[in-house]
Amino acid sequence: MSGWYQPKTAVLLHIYEFREPNWREAVIGTPKTPGRIPAAVAVALETKAELFLVFREEISSDKETKDETELTRDTLFSLIDDLREFACSFPVFNHFALGEIREIMQRIFFISDEYVARTDDEIRKALPIFKARGIERAVFVSNADHISRIAQKVCELWEGELLVATATFRPAPALYSSPQGSMKDVVVIEPPVVMALGPVNPRRLLGLRGKPQAIAEIDEALKRAGV
Repeated sequence: MSGWYQPKTAVLLHIYEFREPNWREAVIGTPKTPGRIPAAVAVALETKAELFLVFREEISSDKETKDETELTRDTLFSLIDDLREFACSFPVFNHFALGEIREIMQRIFFISDEYVARTDDEIRKALPIFKARGIERAVFVSNADHISRIAQKVCELWEGELLVATATFRPAPALYSSPQGSMKDVVVIEPPVVMALGPVNPRRLLGLRGKPQAIAEIDEALKRAGV
């Protein structure tokens, strides 16, 4: 058997509340710091995706105005003519004619009738859609400071499902939590392995080394508490 195997792929673009002041930065971004939409279109082309899924948000109840999903759709298709500018981040845009990209996206873009209120809802409601369409790999697209939460939730909510093993996550470099921030501003706190694997020493946590009187008082208090 020769050739490369291409799993049947779906892309899930996580929508973002359009009333947020940094909506444009998070969703569109710039050529060097692209947002969710160009990142999602790029991965759809790279993986030959057969489905590009977005959900409607429950909070978008005003029928007189466009909701996030419709705004996202309109923004995506209006952005296609400018995708060449994003090729510095996504070279795949240099390998397709703009008309071809538009045709592909029109074919695979799908707005679900399901309404969602948060990330968990998107993940839960995407699974039956993917399974019904025979999807073998799901690619989730969101901002760099949100994608790890999505990965965690997929592993939690899709536990035991075949798709959880092949799910992938594409971070858009633009951030949604701070319009002026960057990944340098994101702090990850990880407990030391030694402490994680061993019993917790309350005195160590309190930083009382070198303070014998304080340690004695803490020991007495812990003894009374039965710790």
